[in-house]
Amino acid sequence: MAYIETINKGKKNYYYLTQTIRYNDKFKKIRWFLAKGNISKNKLVELSKNVEKNLLDKVNNIKKIKKIVELDDLTIQKLKKIKINYKKIISSLSNIEYQVIEKEHLIRFTFNTNAIEGSTITLKETSHILEDGISPDSKSLREIHEIENTKKAYEFIKKYKGKINIKFIKKIHYILTNNILEENAGNFRRIQVFMGGSKHTPTKASEIQKEMNSFTKWIKNQEKIHPIILLTYVHHYFIAIHPFIDGNGRTGRLLLNYMLLKSGFPPICIKKEERIKYTDYLELSRDGDITKFLNYIIKKVEESYNELVDNTKYN
Repeated sequence: MAYIETINKGKKNYYYLTQTIRYNDKFKKIRWFLAKGNISKNKLVELSKNVEKNLLDKVNNIKKIKKIVELDDLTIQKLKKIKINYKKIISSLSNIEYQVIEKEHLIRFTFNTNAIEGSTITLKETSHILEDGISPDSKSLREIHEIENTKKAYEFIKKYKGKINIKFIKKIHYILTNNILEENAGNFRRIQVFMGGSKHTPTKASEIQKEMNSFTKWIKNQEKIHPIILLTYVHHYFIAIHPFIDGNGRTGRLLLNYMLLKSGFPPICIKKEERIKYTDYLELSRDGDITKFLNYIIKKVEESYNELVDNTKYN
């Protein structure tokens, strides 16, 4: 049951429509701001009626997020060691050495993230496009743009220093789909789409803005969650919403790597051969069990770190 709550801040009263829910085995207050200052009871009741649906939507969105899974101490220590050693290795590399490693990762990432979505451009052709500016005659202009745009989008997230918000997500999508999706590049879809092979239907077009607002606000309030757990949930929920008419998977995987890099972990590359496993784990996450997908992400972080160790003097 929602009620009007008054919170005193300094010399002013702030009024909220509030509902208490049980969340992660604790009680949590969900608030929607009404007004501040000296407001009459009748006016507050009127304001409450106007925002009842907004508060209900906010509560329902929070309830969708089931109890956050936890990592055992051994896994936490393993990830901590990876993070510390990854920083040491990267710091020890010369600029040229670092650029070589980054170039190889970018080529593999670009090839695989597009191949997962059906691109027919090979790893060798990806390298020629990105390194030599040579485009294969047998491939479509769209596929070539997808390769070129992925590099630009990856360079963008590497330089970005801000927080995750809708503007940032739209910018990633715009760079990825520029010269491909025309006016849909960087804009939320206006029609219903479906995920092939999934029994779950993405968010209705009319509700995307609201869902993405809730999604990005939720991310800001999860500072206590281990970053690997958080980015796993973020990737899953973003794909479940499917806010764009196309390019959601590629945008989501760039967002995933942005969060890894920002948290001090090595970026990962989900391989073309792992597509079925990857999509199956996402489907299980939509069913309410994110454990296998979380373990998969942890395994990919380990794999990326071990590859770095194998390719440097630290092996």
